[in-house]
Amino acid sequence: VSIRFLNGDNPEAVFVKYTDNGVLKQIHINAKSDPTASYAVDPTKEITIQSEAHYYPVCTVAPGTLKEDDDAVSTAVTWGNVPCKVSRPSPSPAPSPSPSQRPSCGYVCNSANDEPAGGQCSVIEGALGAAYPTMDYSGPCFLNLFDGLDNNFGADVSKCDEFSGLLLFDEPYTQADRYPSKLAKWGNMGHIVDQWKQFAQKNSAIIMQKRAAGMKVTAPQFSSYKGGPVQQKLTNFFATCGEACSDENSPA
Repeated sequence: VSIRFLNGDNPEAVFVKYTDNGVLKQIHINAKSDPTASYAVDPTKEITIQSEAHYYPVCTVAPGTLKEDDDAVSTAVTWGNVPCKVSRPSPSPAPSPSPSQRPSCGYVCNSANDEPAGGQCSVIEGALGAAYPTMDYSGPCFLNLFDGLDNNFGADVSKCDEFSGLLLFDEPYTQADRYPSKLAKWGNMGHIVDQWKQFAQKNSAIIMQKRAAGMKVTAPQFSSYKGGPVQQKLTNFFATCGEACSDENSPA
């Protein structure tokens, strides 16, 4: 298959090792670089990517992962012994979709998951056949309640777009139950909504700019583990948030 290797999201240069017609080859990709060149890659052989500094493992592509319609392998993952991000070419030259045509939901997965059937991001994306906002338990477009409002919940909305989305807190009721000494307030819908509103106000300019460009914002990731059924929590979230969460001119 013909594959591009992308390193545009990372501040370090990397080495890519792949096989072409039985010959092991290596290329160098600069930091913050997405070269346009494609390379003929044997999809039955493993691809490994390491950082230029100390040869630290970045990610791998397991044999048999790449398909004929795959287009690129990216280092846009949490570095370590994890699967690389594999993507297909974007539709072209189709016009930019209207907001109503863009994905209206997101999903949870884990790039580092050892069990592909249990939520590995590349497996889910391949099954869906389209890019949806993804909560991968990390990254600038996920509000991590453990990081706190003072640290902007670890988020950087300037790095989010119509494909990443902005994904709110991961199971706040669950975390409140697991860590009552530190996170008990997250078992209260009033606190959850208040923290989102404060974040939205703090980041209002960039949120409005990104939304105008197509970025979606999801509700918190609720589960039925604690605090009632998921639908009840969603209804309560929007009822508690009120007009701020339904007014298109509001950052919340």
